[in-house]
Parts: sequence; C-alpha cells; structure tokens
Amino acid sequence: MAAFKPFPACTFPALTRRVGFWCIVAIQLFGPPLVFYQMETGRSVPDPDKIHWENFQGLSVQDWQSEFRSTKLMSLLFLFCFCINGLFVHMDEARSWKKIDVLFRELNQCELHDTSEILLKVGAFMNGWVIFWLCLDTFLVLGASETVKDVLLDLLGLMFLYNLDDIGEDLGFVNEDDWPGLQLAWLYKNIHVYSSEIDDVEELNPDVCCSLFLDAGRILLTLFATVLPILFIFTPFQEMIPDPLFEGLLVKPDLEQLVKEIVKNMTHAEL
Repeated sequence: MAAFKPFPACTFPALTRRVGFWCIVAIQLFGPPLVFYQMETGRSVPDPDKIHWENFQGLSVQDWQSEFRSTKLMSLLFLFCFCINGLFVHMDEARSWKKIDVLFRELNQCELHDTSEILLKVGAFMNGWVIFWLCLDTFLVLGASETVKDVLLDLLGLMFLYNLDDIGEDLGFVNEDDWPGLQLAWLYKNIHVYSSEIDDVEELNPDVCCSLFLDAGRILLTLFATVLPILFIFTPFQEMIPDPLFEGLLVKPDLEQLVKEIVKNMTHAEL
C-alpha cells in the first residue's frame, strides 16, 4: 500500500496510521529472529524454560515413548501445517507481487507521482523474511511445549505475528478500503488490451532480482516443509527440557525473603 502512496496526507489520522504501519514493519523485522535467538541461545529466558542443548545426545524417538507423545503429535501436525501454509501463502503472494510489479513498472512509464518502487520491493522482502523465521521459530517453540495447551497458545502467538501486516486483520491501521485490490485486478487484466494503443504504456516484466528472490524463497520453504517435520520427529526435546518436578530447583531462591517467611511462621506458631 505504501508503494503507491509513500507520503501520507498531513492529517492526524493519516500520520498516526503511517506511524503504526512502520511499527508493524519493525515488529516483523526484529520479532521473529529475536524469538529464534532467545530459544536457541537461552538468553533472557528463565532457566526452567530454556532448551538445554548441552543435553542433546543425538537423534532418537525417545519423546514418542514418553508421556509427552500426545503433545509431540499435536506439535508435529501444527508444525507441518504451518510450514505448508507458509509455502502456499508465499507462492500466492509472489504471484500477486509480480502482477503488481508489472503494473507499477508499466504505469510508471507515465511518470506516476507519489509512488515508490523501493517500498514495493520492501514488501516482497518482508513477506519472505517473516515466513522464513517463523517456520524456524515454530520448530523450536513447539518443541519446547510441555502440554497441548502450551502448543495451542504458543502457536496462536506466532500466528498473530504472522498475520500482523495483513489487510483487515486484528490491527486497524490498514483496512480493506485502503487497498484497491479489485481495481488493480481489473487494470492488470485489461492493460495489455489497450497498451498497444497508448504510447506512454509499455509492456514490461517483473523486476528480475525480486523475482529470483521470491523463487529462492519458494525453494527454501519447500525444503522447510519437508525437512523440519522429519527433524522434529527425531529430535528429543524432552531430554533437553528440565523435568517440571525439578524446575523449582533451577530458580535461585530469595534467601532474605525465605528467612523472613521462616521467622514470620515461627512468630505465629509461638502466639
């Protein structure tokens, strides 16, 4: 949307919505890789919630032989569905982006004002960026889930981040009225009919670099949809996660507060 109007009108609602738009861009740019970083390194993660990679002894089916097999099964199904959905969404958005880029490049021969091809390319990059990192995040986050409820809640949070920039979703910065989808579809279908009659319109192809980037993303996501579920089956996450019975021992106690509680209990007992 910003590619066709990079500079908003000088009104408070328009400026506020544009600030919200850039906040969404920042969240999707830094959020998914930070989730992966924290899950992989354990930085800024409480000890009971860390994945202790030093306990990894190799691939096995140990999780399937434990009481967590139902959680493992649900996590596997959700991981596969997420990766497959990400692949199909990427393919659909790649087709749409190429059509819009063709329109943009053809119409820009007429020297369109208030447009930005750079922002159009940023949109193509962000779609692939978010799907790439969230597939990796889903692998780690669902692997560390201990119950089916954890699986559902964790996946719900990842899906919110996944759909954050979609038109008409939970955040109201961009609604369906702001995106002329029907008009662009009609224009793409009919511009080739009239382009030969209009001197200023020249038939062009999508940008080569972005087209290669989108095609590479499709290949990578296909690889993810195949490899990640198989790797998830044989990764024993439970041996790398502290037993719930001993999680309390990993948390450093507040000795001062503990002494106060003991004294308080002894005082009440004497009374």
